[in-house]
Amino acid sequence: YKEFVAPYDRQIAKIHNKVIIHPCSGPHVFEETLEEIPDVILTEAGYIACATAGSISVEKAIDIIRDRKIVLVVGEELQEGKEEETILSHLNYLKKHALIIFNYMGMYWKKEDDSEIKELHKRLDDYYIRNFI
Repeated sequence: YKEFVAPYDRQIAKIHNKVIIHPCSGPHVFEETLEEIPDVILTEAGYIACATAGSISVEKAIDIIRDRKIVLVVGEELQEGKEEETILSHLNYLKKHALIIFNYMGMYWKKEDDSEIKELHKRLDDYYIRNFI
């Protein structure tokens, strides 16, 4: 990334005042872009189990972003059996960083899981309403 892509990202940032970087949760891209490009307005983090270049946790991403006005997209592949626990923990990060978009994948989900997914969504919506509204 540093050698072949980052120079182009820096050129784009000079042309456009605000940039969106999709690091695919890769820590090397995430950290490099936030250090080298001043006007990143959106980036991504999240645990990906089989990521080739690793991944950066939502907690670490928030610690790196600190008080910068950067939208953080949580792009995470949910682990089977830990969906609700993971999403609830991420919702609580809204207390530290209010600019979060949640974008989850369940690579094992099938069409017949729709009703279970809907019920999970209702429980999470209820938690959000009780704790953040």
